[in-house]
Amino acid sequence: GSVLIDLTGLNEVVVDAHASTVVTSPDGHDHEGEGAAASMLLAARVGGGALWSDLDREAAKHKRVVVGGMISSTGVGGLTLGGGIGWLARSYGLSCDAVHDLTLLIPDIEGSGHVTRLTCSSTQNEDLFWAMRGGGHSFSGKLVVTSFTFLLEPSLPSYLFAIYVYPLSVSILQLYHQVTSAPDFPDEMAVYAFLQRDSEGDHECILIACWNGPDSDKGRMLLRPFAEASQLKTSIVEMKPYTHIQSMFDLANGHGSCRLWKSNFMTDLSVSVLTELSLAVSKCPSTGFTVEIMPLGGKIAKTPSHATPFHHRNAKYEIHCIASWDSVEVAKGKKLREYVSLFGNKMIAHPETATGGYSNYLTADEGARFRASYGENADRLEHILNNIYTYK
Repeated sequence: GSVLIDLTGLNEVVVDAHASTVVTSPDGHDHEGEGAAASMLLAARVGGGALWSDLDREAAKHKRVVVGGMISSTGVGGLTLGGGIGWLARSYGLSCDAVHDLTLLIPDIEGSGHVTRLTCSSTQNEDLFWAMRGGGHSFSGKLVVTSFTFLLEPSLPSYLFAIYVYPLSVSILQLYHQVTSAPDFPDEMAVYAFLQRDSEGDHECILIACWNGPDSDKGRMLLRPFAEASQLKTSIVEMKPYTHIQSMFDLANGHGSCRLWKSNFMTDLSVSVLTELSLAVSKCPSTGFTVEIMPLGGKIAKTPSHATPFHHRNAKYEIHCIASWDSVEVAKGKKLREYVSLFGNKMIAHPETATGGYSNYLTADEGARFRASYGENADRLEHILNNIYTYK
């Protein structure tokens, strides 16, 4: 058996408006001595049971942000321990890259009731600190992270946010790839693609963009190819506060539904891959199946792959398919699970698919893929895991 520990009571978020924290970034660069830029860094102490809505709300009061996911009801700890990809990741890196230190508890293996409390940072328990920033899920059942300290980034008052809806086609996916893979595509722009069947039964491609730049006109110019595409059905382009963007999809991804993810990192998106994705959505026998394409690059790729366990920093995209159904829909759930598993396995064999997947989306039956996900970092991570009870 196992024990489930409820951390929801540890949801306090405290932003130190007077913090003057000198840090070493994940790429090993020391910010000490860089003057005002370093002295103005603000930090947020976040309980292990906090949600991203808790952190986003408190950071916004100080005109700051930290990279979260796309659903504000997601737990801060779970997302961060597996990496953390979100709207601003191309600008600032992964959620785990913003962690300055963390506190964790390790129970005594002999069952004495003794618990070791450790603070981990770049200068204390460095191996554990390294492991928790992207490799934390490997330690399930071995320890509990009770708090994080995140370094915050300056926030804009509002962000250019755009939604474009098209009939699903390979040609619109090619346009998406052409724009997002351009060598001069700026780190400040993120465009996600969602392929699904709408409520009327039609297959659609939804592109959702977030521009993290002060010049909204530049953002609109970058998105012009999507706005001018002949297949465009409808669009929404507006300025939104970050907290609004983060919570826009909470309702559609509420707690209580059943979901299954299958994830792959991609070195590129060839016509062959895009065709496979389009066909997967078109051929799915029921609603509740979505393919999501997340662009990587930017600051994610500028941090060396060995700086944290998150290995696939040089991948161009992360693709995952999602099955979603209500618990009472037993037959539908069975069909969707089978369909997602078959499609996920098919994508694994594709030549443009990197080994492993995004650990936040891997499931218990993918044990071998967990190790592959960490690439050259797997041996170091395994060594730390095997020696976890030696840390005092």
